[in-house]
Amino acid sequence: MIAQLIEFSLRHPKLIKITIGLFCFAISIELVRIFFWTRPLSSTLTSVFINRKDAKVLDLRSQDSFLKGHIPDSQHSPYVRLAQIIQDLPREKPIILITEYGEPSFKALRLLRRGGFKKLYHLEGGIETWQNAHLPLVFQND
Repeated sequence: MIAQLIEFSLRHPKLIKITIGLFCFAISIELVRIFFWTRPLSSTLTSVFINRKDAKVLDLRSQDSFLKGHIPDSQHSPYVRLAQIIQDLPREKPIILITEYGEPSFKALRLLRRGGFKKLYHLEGGIETWQNAHLPLVFQND
């Protein structure tokens, strides 16, 4: 059996390289999922998590974007400030990350994962989906 496998490998090196490449790709996706994964939440589920599970909402957007409209009681926490406030965040509560377009920040996720946070979520589609669902926003003047 092993002799046949070796013979096959020698006759089809491109196929073996493709197989190894696909295997490595699958492993890398799984590692990203394990170490950086957040679960996406719709705007409705985000509202449920905030109201029923007392989730902490971290808005990672720029100061200007935050002032133009943010979820009530959310904490403005751009990545550069996240390391300063991480010790004050509740590790037992769900944390929902808000970004401009709904893609979680891998730097922020890595920092939070290393800080021991396990219940990490992000608002799918970003703040625009919240706004389109006609959910409340807080607006602040400069």
